[in-house]
Amino acid sequence: MTRFLRLLAMVGLTAAASCNHAGTTPTIQSPLTVFNAASIRQTVHVIPFYDYGKSGYDVVGEGGSGGLIGSETALYGVTALGGSTTCSTPFGTSSSSGCGIVYRLVPNTGKQTYKIKVLHKFEGAPGDGAASFATLLADKSGNLYGTTFYGGTYNGGTLFKLTPPGYSETILHSFGYGQDGLSPIAGVIEINGVLYGTTIGGGVYTNKRLCETYAGVPNGTCGTVYSVNAATGAEQVLHSFGKTGDGAAPFAALLNVDGTLYGTTDLGGSSLYCGTVFRIGTDGSGEEVVHSFRNATFGDGCNPFASLISVNGTLYGTTCCGGGNFCANHCEGTLFSVDLSTEQEQVLHEFGSGNDGSEPVAAVTDVQGVLYGTTNIGGGTSCMSGDGCGVIFSFAPSSSNPVYNVLYPFKGAADGFSPRDALLYSHRAFYGTTTFGGKKGLGTGIKLRQ
Repeated sequence: MTRFLRLLAMVGLTAAASCNHAGTTPTIQSPLTVFNAASIRQTVHVIPFYDYGKSGYDVVGEGGSGGLIGSETALYGVTALGGSTTCSTPFGTSSSSGCGIVYRLVPNTGKQTYKIKVLHKFEGAPGDGAASFATLLADKSGNLYGTTFYGGTYNGGTLFKLTPPGYSETILHSFGYGQDGLSPIAGVIEINGVLYGTTIGGGVYTNKRLCETYAGVPNGTCGTVYSVNAATGAEQVLHSFGKTGDGAAPFAALLNVDGTLYGTTDLGGSSLYCGTVFRIGTDGSGEEVVHSFRNATFGDGCNPFASLISVNGTLYGTTCCGGGNFCANHCEGTLFSVDLSTEQEQVLHEFGSGNDGSEPVAAVTDVQGVLYGTTNIGGGTSCMSGDGCGVIFSFAPSSSNPVYNVLYPFKGAADGFSPRDALLYSHRAFYGTTTFGGKKGLGTGIKLRQ
């Protein structure tokens, strides 16, 4: 099995020590993102507004890999496959699968559907990237920034910039040379003109059993935190993971909290295979583990793939595995919080109890103190060999009686199934993507509204 197919196959479909993830969602620092703090009633339904398999563009992007940014008038995203009918970096079933696209969705007038505009088709190594799993970042000028898992000069992935109006591409950095980072899955955030991100491989430290066997990094390196000057493209490795007790294989994007970067690692920490919450200064100083996950045996989560969010001094996130509910066929996972003043972690919900969903691999979204998120599977038995199609859920942590609600269980038909990215909230509706389903099985764009 190729590394790319293994990356997709590991996503919560087996009871592996690490669940894997096809796309994470960073905190969006973008004027394109419009959040309307209107209350959301619990009576909602999903409109599949776009089918990735229904378009006249060559091979349309597959999988809805990265979460959406934008607003209801224009949504932007990426896919891991599709675009050109050839790709110089074969990583899927064949090079004809394409290297993926960057796209924009705009509403069809008077209809509940969107039309697609392909902004860029990735071509692969050495001149371009391939396979983007990352949510985009937009700056004040409308430039789009993102990463690719493959491609670039050393075929270790790229950090790219698309400049409007024509969305011409600039490769700001090619990963994979020497002790540089390797294979970024997450997108980047921006602080004072500097872009910050993570790679699942690369860096100084090697642990073949942990980082090659479980994270799928061929050379067993354990990942990095990096920075890139947005104007010059100058890159710096701020931290290499893999030291004893440190995290390893960060799948998620970083979060800026008052000038300190917070993130998660899929692996590493005191339990070795369960991952961490970590923090680090923007200059690379002071990296330390805030919390090491310990798995269900200790009443904790395991394997966080998703980015963190910060609400009133508390971090919120999800783990793909762990929690008190056990299933032999797959992981269950948790919703957790970390109080920044005390650095105490608390499990808020243990997934896998009935039809509440399982294996959350996406970040949650806060709207007026209520958290909204998705799970990769669960919610019924109609998909994934009986493991379920995934759900959209809500949880109000600050209420006197916190209640977990399933807002929508996916059916696996036109609505798609297996959502793996954070929801975007804009004008009293949520927007997201599914990895599979739709008319051709290639995933959908979805809208959740009252």
